[in-house]
Formats: sequence, structure tokens, C-alpha cells
Amino acid sequence: MAAVLSATLSPAHSVPPDLHPVPSAMTLPPSSDTALLGLPVGFWDGIIGAVIGGILTGVAGFIATWYADHRQNKREFQRRRAERDAAVKVVRYELGTNASKLEMYVAHNMYPGRLTDAAFQGLQLLLTQELPETLSVGLVWVYEQMAVAENNISAMRGMPTASRPNNLLGPITAAAAELDATRTALADFLAGHYDPTWLSTITDVPQDTTVP
Repeated sequence: MAAVLSATLSPAHSVPPDLHPVPSAMTLPPSSDTALLGLPVGFWDGIIGAVIGGILTGVAGFIATWYADHRQNKREFQRRRAERDAAVKVVRYELGTNASKLEMYVAHNMYPGRLTDAAFQGLQLLLTQELPETLSVGLVWVYEQMAVAENNISAMRGMPTASRPNNLLGPITAAAAELDATRTALADFLAGHYDPTWLSTITDVPQDTTVP
């Protein structure tokens, strides 16, 4: 009996590996409740959320400001465009009225009364800012020639038709044609197909004229 017990407890009959006792010391994984620098995960979540929120708020503010400025600039552009187009139309009417008076005088020796430049004088600054330089130059030129024509008409007032000297009548005829040509150029500008070379068609206009 002792021999059987001794054989049962011999090293050849050791305890299976899966029945060995669990070591007293075990390495556990780090807790999921800790993060960088040993601070709680929730702490960094709050910081990151605040930073992202600030960035998004800043971007949204920038976009809103840009959009508001864009709309304001667009409204300002449209307002100035409308003012410019209205000014061009008013000056075209004035040029047409003066051209008709000059043509009537040349054809029938009828005193036309005073020619007017009130619309142009009141709108000259706006037109100079908004029109192409060649068109602004043309306007200044034709209004100057209109003043010359008016002086010539005054000098010939009361003269018979056949007695009117060509040196005084010629500038009046030329001024009437220049007024009509300028009206056409303004109409082309409003229609979007302005040709800057039109200035060369006006009689005696200095090609190096610049707007002051």
C-alpha cells in the first residue's frame, strides 16, 4: 500500500499545467479612464471640443462678414451703375436738344435761344469717374464747341441767310454733327458695345486731350 501511494506522488505523475495555481502578481492593462499626462480622458475631450468650437465659430463669423460685405459691395456697384446710366441718358437728351437748335439755325437762320449745359455741368464729376476716358474727353470737347457755336450765332444774329460768313457758320455746322456723334457714342456705351475710336471721328478734336 505504501508503494502505491509513493508511486502516485512521484514526480512522473505531477499536476497538469492547467491546474497550476495562478501567480500572485499579475500585470493589468492601463485603465481606460486615464490619458496623456495622467489626466482624465474627459478633460482633453473638453479642451479639444472648445478649440474646435472656437475655430468653427471664427470661420462662421468670417464667412458671415464676407457675405455681408459682398452684398453691400454689390448693392453699391448696382447703385453707382444706375446713377451712371441715368446721368448718361440725361446728358444725351441735353445734347439732342442743343443739336436740334444748331441744325435749325444752320438750315433756317432761326435764332435758337440759349443752348444749355446745365445737365452736363451737374453730372460732369460722376461721368468723369464712371465713363471711359475717351468718352469723357469727347463730352468735354463737344460742350466747348457748343459754346463756340453759340458765340458765333450771337455774332451773326440779324444777318440775312445769304450774308452769314462761312468762317462763323462752319463751326456751328461742325458742332451740331459732333453733338450727334457724341449722342451715338453714349447710346453705344449704354448698349455695351462702345467703340473708343469714335473720338477720332470728331472734327479737330485733339487726340492727346486728357480729362483734368
